[in-house]
Amino acid sequence: MENTRPPPRHHTEQEHRRHMRAEISEGLRFVLRDPVFRAITGSAATYNFFYAVSLPLVMLLLVDEMGLSGTAVGLLMAVSGVGGVLGASFAGRLARRFGQVRAMWVSYLLTVPTALLIPFAGSGWTVALFAGPWFAMSFGIVVYNVGQVSIRQQLCPPELLGRMNASVRFLVWGILPLGSITGGALGEWLGIRGALLIGGAGMSAGVLWLVLSRLRPLRDLPAPPADSPSQDDAPARA
Repeated sequence: MENTRPPPRHHTEQEHRRHMRAEISEGLRFVLRDPVFRAITGSAATYNFFYAVSLPLVMLLLVDEMGLSGTAVGLLMAVSGVGGVLGASFAGRLARRFGQVRAMWVSYLLTVPTALLIPFAGSGWTVALFAGPWFAMSFGIVVYNVGQVSIRQQLCPPELLGRMNASVRFLVWGILPLGSITGGALGEWLGIRGALLIGGAGMSAGVLWLVLSRLRPLRDLPAPPADSPSQDDAPARA
């Protein structure tokens, strides 16, 4: 019997680009219009921007202002890695003890503002004003990241998950170069310690997106209705 099916239609490059633009726009609209996703993305983008402001200045502080050796600088910078590992280890326990949502924003609130102490670090015992905040920030932001990624995965409709993640990453990571440029300008204008104070204040301010959102009163996310499909058993859609 003769095959009467029409030949497969090949999309042109122009159609593919138009389709990609539509998907990108849909993902951005979802992230920016939803209050919870807007708060989470805003807090992460604010933190990343001012972290990028601060990071190059931190090296200048340690080497030029504090006069530390290369070994000492390496050891102090490694404190961040230790904090991150411990944050990842304790994130699940903190979420179970205090609630997933509460552990996310409280970890940010209690640890990131310690960055305001870094500009006052110097020789002798005041080195602790760098090491302590550098450890605490890394611990807290890892706990925050574990929580916010879990919340995003739970709240996002399955068919938008890829577009949502791509949009969040574009907004959160795309802002880093602007932060680095701003940090250089602030360092020239205010000096290393003054610019680091601005960076610490900016990173701390990122938590306002969360505490002023509908997430703040919640301990955990509301459980989905019993008859609604979960992300695991929901039908896949293109």
